Amino acid sequence: MRGNEILLSAEPKGRYVEGIISGTPLPGSLMEVVPGCTPVGGRLTYRAYSGSKQPTNLILLPDHLEGATATTAYVSGSRGFMYTMLSGDEANLLVGQTAGTGAAVAIGDQLEGEPGGLLIPLAGTGSASYTAQEAIADIGLASTLVFVARN
Repeated sequence: MRGNEILLSAEPKGRYVEGIISGTPLPGSLMEVVPGCTPVGGRLTYRAYSGSKQPTNLILLPDHLEGATATTAYVSGSRGFMYTMLSGDEANLLVGQTAGTGAAVAIGDQLEGEPGGLLIPLAGTGSASYTAQEAIADIGLASTLVFVARN
C-alpha cells in the first residue's frame, strides 16, 4: 500500500460515481452494477464484482462523508462512492490469493478481477486489467491493499 488513500492519481480523469451499496465491501474492491436493480432516488445499486462480463474498472472509495478510512467496510444499503479508473490511473486495490498462484505479488505482476471484488495474479497467459507497482512477500489469508496501475 502506498499512502493512506485508495485513489492515488494526482489528477484523476475518470468518472466519480455514487450509488447504493449491496453487501459489506471494503474500499479498494472492484464493483459492478447489480443486474436488474431498481434505481433508488436515481441511484443504481452496486455490489462487489462477481466475475460477470461487466468491466472491472469501477473501484470503491472510502465514505468521505462519514469520515471512513480505507479499512472501513460499507454497510449494505448505504450511499457508496466509486471511481471509474482509466488507463494509467494508480490506486491501492485489494489483492487476494488463489490456489496455484501463491501468496506473493512482485512488481510488474499482471492482476485480474476475481469474484468477491478482489484482484488476483493472472493465472497463465492473457491480458489483465492491472499491474502491480509494489512487491508483497505474503498476502496472507485475507486480502491486502496493493499499489497498482490500470493497464
